[in-house]
Amino acid sequence: DANDAFEHDCEVQDVNVKHYHADNGQFAETIFQRDCRNKGQKLTFCGVGAHHRNGVAENSIKQLTLCARTLLLHAQCHWPEYITTMFWPLALLAAADRMNHLHVDADGVTAEMKISRACGQTTRLKNFHTFGCTGYILDHCLQLAGGAGPPKWDPRARLGIYVGHSPSHAGSC
Repeated sequence: DANDAFEHDCEVQDVNVKHYHADNGQFAETIFQRDCRNKGQKLTFCGVGAHHRNGVAENSIKQLTLCARTLLLHAQCHWPEYITTMFWPLALLAAADRMNHLHVDADGVTAEMKISRACGQTTRLKNFHTFGCTGYILDHCLQLAGGAGPPKWDPRARLGIYVGHSPSHAGSC
């Protein structure tokens, strides 16, 4: 089940789950509670509307929201005719990517390195560009190896907006 898969992922990262602090949803089911008891894990529940109970998570959400808002407002200042609040989800993803890969603690470790245990990994700075900036995207005919390109006087690229890193393509729309 999902709990076993989660705990297996934790074990792979050398994390031992000792305590769950959850809402009253599926975590309140008898099966989950019995599983926690059998594994010697503690289980506590949040009160209704008690989001203040997890200050670390709430602060992370606050920082993520502020970063995404800043990215979006900066882009809107430069390109108000193109950047709207419809870009909010993409700004949030870009902010999370920056927080995971660019925020370095006193030991020189990023959040991504802590989770993946890949401390030898270098930060991929060349993949970070200004959110919402314009960029040229090569015509798809020219991206194909050995394919015939567009006619001689047709544009070879189109103008796009950078909305974040994507491992499979340029991340523009």
